[in-house]
Order: sequence, then C-alpha cells, then structure tokens
Amino acid sequence: MCPQKLVQTAAWQQPLPPSSSLKMHKKPYSFKKRIYSLMYLLITLELLTLVLYSVYFGVVLRRRTFRELKQTLELYNAQMTQNLRSVDYFLMEINNYSSDITVVANQDSPEGYYTNIAHVRSLLDYNLRSFQQLEGMFAYFPKNDTWIPVGNYASNYQTFQHYLKDLLRDGSYVAASPNTSGLRWIPYEYDGSTYFMKVFVSGNSILGAWTNIDLLSSSLTNLSDLDAHILFFDSDGKVMLARSSSDAAERLTAAGISLPGDSYADYGWSKPIARFLDLVNGLGDSRMIPGEDSIADYPVLRIEGKRYLLITDDLDYADLTVAAFVPMQDISRSAAGTARAMVVILLVTLGAFMIISSQLNRFLSQTTDMLTSVTDAIAAGDTDERVDTEAVSAVEMVSIAKAYNNMADRIRDLRINVYEEQIQAKTFQLQFLRSQVAPHFLINCLNMIGYLADGSAGNIQIIRQMITTLSQHLRYSLSTNEKTALSTEIEYLRNYISLSELRFPGCIDSAIEIGDDAWNAMVFPLILIMFTENTFKYNLVMGEPLRLIVRAGVYELDGQKRLLLTHIDSGSGYPDDILRFASEGFPGDASADGAHIGLRNNYRRLQLYYGDTAQMRLSNEPGMGARIEMDIPYVEYHS
Repeated sequence: MCPQKLVQTAAWQQPLPPSSSLKMHKKPYSFKKRIYSLMYLLITLELLTLVLYSVYFGVVLRRRTFRELKQTLELYNAQMTQNLRSVDYFLMEINNYSSDITVVANQDSPEGYYTNIAHVRSLLDYNLRSFQQLEGMFAYFPKNDTWIPVGNYASNYQTFQHYLKDLLRDGSYVAASPNTSGLRWIPYEYDGSTYFMKVFVSGNSILGAWTNIDLLSSSLTNLSDLDAHILFFDSDGKVMLARSSSDAAERLTAAGISLPGDSYADYGWSKPIARFLDLVNGLGDSRMIPGEDSIADYPVLRIEGKRYLLITDDLDYADLTVAAFVPMQDISRSAAGTARAMVVILLVTLGAFMIISSQLNRFLSQTTDMLTSVTDAIAAGDTDERVDTEAVSAVEMVSIAKAYNNMADRIRDLRINVYEEQIQAKTFQLQFLRSQVAPHFLINCLNMIGYLADGSAGNIQIIRQMITTLSQHLRYSLSTNEKTALSTEIEYLRNYISLSELRFPGCIDSAIEIGDDAWNAMVFPLILIMFTENTFKYNLVMGEPLRLIVRAGVYELDGQKRLLLTHIDSGSGYPDDILRFASEGFPGDASADGAHIGLRNNYRRLQLYYGDTAQMRLSNEPGMGARIEMDIPYVEYHS
C-alpha cells in the first residue's frame, strides 16, 4: 500500500469540526419534494410531447398526401403527353411514306382506287390498337371527298365521326385550321361530352385522331377510389369533367366560393382554377379560407362547410388543368388511431403516476427516517449504532441497513487494520530493498574491479565505466521513489545490462521492444530490473550466450487501457515447484535462504499498488527459458 493511501485512510480519525464551522454552499432542499417535482415535470413533458407529436403527425400526413398526389398527377401528365405525342409521329410518318395515301389524295374520284382505300383503312385500324387512349383515327381526302374512319370503341365513335366528317367537309374550317401537328389537342363539345381532336393537314390529305376526356382520365380512377375528387378545367375555368367515387365532385362545381383578400394568383394557383373560382364566386354562402400551411404549397379550401386539400397540375397535351380535391377528414381519419392511442397512453400514465406517487411517498418516508437516524449516530461519533434489519421489508432498505451495519463494523476495526497494513507494507519494503541490493552482484563487481586494477591503460577505462555504471544502478535501486515512468525503468535496465556485459563480454544478447504508447506508463521502480537480475544470477555463465527479451505494450479490455510487460530469457526456466508456488499466489513467508524472494516481493507490490486488477503470470517459453507477464492498469505518469 502506498503512503498516500495510508494518509487518506487515517484521515477519518481526526475529530470533525463543529457544525457551526461548516459552511453551506448550496441552498438546502427537500429530497421528497425534489422527486415529486421531477415526476410532475416528466408528466408535463410527456403531455406536451403527445400534443406536439399529434400536430406534427397531422402536418406530416398532409404533406405526404399532397406530395404523393402531386407526383401522381405529374406522372399522369408526362405519360399521357408522351402517348399522345406518339400519335403525332405516327400520322406524320404514314403521310410521308404511305403510297396508298398519296394515290387516294391526288385522285378526283375514288372509283378504281378501292384497294388503296382498303389499305389505308387497314393501316389505321391496325395501328389504332396500339393507342388505347384514342377513341378513333381518320383520313379525309377533300379532293374526292373520301372519308376513312376507324375506331377502338364502336359504340362511341359512330356518332362523333359524322360530326367530324361534316366539320372537315366544310372548306372554311380546313382553310382556317392550322396544321396542329406538334401542338395541343383541341377540345370540342358534342352531345354533352368533351372530345379532343388532333388534325394533320398535308396537301390533299387530312389525317387525324380523336378521343374523349373520359378515356384521357381513365388512368386517374385510382385517385377517385382514394376519395380524391378529380376535376378537369379548361382555360376559361369551366369544369370539363368531374370524376369521383361519389357526387362530391359535382357538388364542388356548383358550390359558392369566395376568396378573402388578394387575387388568386397571390396564392399560387393556375389561371384555370382562378377563373373557375371567379365563375362560381358569390353563388353561395360557403367560404374558402387558408389552412395552417402555406396556401401556395399546401392549399386548404373550405367548401360547403368541409375542408379540402387542393392539388393541381397544368396538362401539357391540352389547355387543361387537372385538380384533385382531397377531403381533410379522410386525411385526419388516418391519424385517428394514433390520437386514440395517445389518449390511452396519457390515461395509463396518469394512473401509473398516482400509484407510483403513493408507493414512493411511503418508501421515501421510511427510508429518510432510517437514514436520518443512522446519520445522526455517525455525526455523534457513535459507531456502535446498528439498524434492525428485521424491522424493514423493502429490499433496498434492507441493503441500506446492511451496508450501514457493515460500515460501522469496518470503522470499528479500521484502526487496527490501518496499523497492521502499515507494518506489513514496511516489511515488504524492507524485503524488497534487501532483495534489490543483491550483495553477491555488488561483491562480484568489486572483485572484477580489483582484478582489473593492474595499472594497464585498457583496464583503467573499463574500471571507470564499471564504477560509473554501478553507481548509477545502485542510486536507482536504493531510490525511495514509489513510482516512475516506464521509459526511466528501461533506461536503467539498459544501464544494468551494460554493466553485466562488462563482466561477461559477448555473453548477453538483449532485445527491448517497447510500444510507442507505453513509454510514459507509470510503474514502480525495478519492476523489470529485478527479473533481469534473477536471470543473470541463475543463468549467466562466462562463455555461454544468454538471450534476453523485454516487451511492453498497451491494449484495451472492456473499455479500459492496460499495460502488459513481458520478460523472457533463454535460461533453464522455472522448476515445477516455483510455477506451482506462483499459481497459488506465493502463499506464506519466503524460504529461509531467500530463494526467489524477488518474485514473491514483486507479486506483493503489485497487489499493494493495484489490488486484484493486477496479474503476474510465470511460465516457461517454448524454445527459450523463463517467461514472466505482468498485466496492470495503464496509468499515465506525471512527475
């Protein structure tokens, strides 16, 4: 045990200063009140968290719905535009490369060219199957008034084709109509339905296709299945189609809507939507108000007392705008389950709080009374006070009572133990010094110096070096320092090896391998030199080589850094009785002749410095000799 630890242990014996001399640096508080305050704070935070989570969940759900439907509308627009654009390419291609169209277009009369007409009809009919979004295609040749229509849906195109034929026969329409190839599809109202036509005029031939808005919007059926009301608006804000799973979309077209404040453009809506609102403005008492989010990003309308999330997209293939009205109650319904779960959690938490508060109050009252009693006894210096463990039932309180009773017992015996440990520590220190002085080594060195003192110039230099090295070794061996850096220990270890090499030239082969992070590790002096002395004492013989390896490295175990010291020699190794003696923890006293007392003292020093966290393992290295490993906690050395 180090002296610092002994001083700290004995400090309890000093009398406590009067209570009036103890200054309170912190304001006193009630432990129970502090516990209850923390519990109330936790309940408040939980309630606030639930409220914030509900609001956040609603906002996130609305944004996700908006973004998903916006992406659906944009995808529909891109796909439909691409599909209809392929119709343009087809019409231009057959007009440029079909010889049958060229033949029929330049004849004054179709008579005699029925085969060419049939080829044109077959060409249109065959390719029409690839355009499921079209209702029909046609070819009209004004020079000979030849009309060739084909349709995907026979029941639908029969009536509208006559309207198209009459429209194209009107020469003024053909003259006034530009070549619409590459432009948007033109809407036409016929028989209560909205149709779209694309016409390609080239010389004496007019090629084209038509469809209706029901076919163009058929891919949006899945949105109406999600209770999203789909409306198509033309450039004037007129509703061209209302698609919904109920009549809600039709009611939206007739609802009275008014907009408070600035113009519609300020809210980021397209012109068709703004014109639609203008058309129906003032028709009813319903009002449209902004929602919680930015009206430009997530517009929310209130129509006929209901709130709708509005998503729009301007179509590329026609002058149309598609709008999806999603009832906010449908979005909120998705969060209803979460809200109910939060209410249940809150009620359960409140109930648990009441139960825990009652039990905690009971436990704290018993505990504080018991602690007050024992602490008063300690303050009064009564170490014979004991807590009756039979009077308490709580496991925690029993543990506290037993801990206090054990502490009182240890305090009673502490004075004797302290003095015994001081005597034992001094005994180990004396044994350690006796083992380190190594009289036989000193005597051998002095005999060697006397043998070399014959007056020759070469021996004088060796003698000087031996005396200098020997004095340094003895100064370090007899030092009273209790700790040093591993680098210092290695320095004097090399000094000791050099001294031994002067006595046994050419007999020692040493290798010292120290990790970069181990040089500044804190160790007690002679932790390695003692083993080297034993190695040379028992194994070093003139004329016989001796191999010595010393290693040190730092590693990590369970998050803690440790220092591993290894000492290996090529001597005869340890006999079985020494290995057994070491495995048993060096029990009893050292032998009378002092054999291997250094090993025992070194083990005791490890135990005193580091306790059970230190390990010393002895073994025989295969192909070498004795191997010693010391595994201790890594502590950085500070002078």
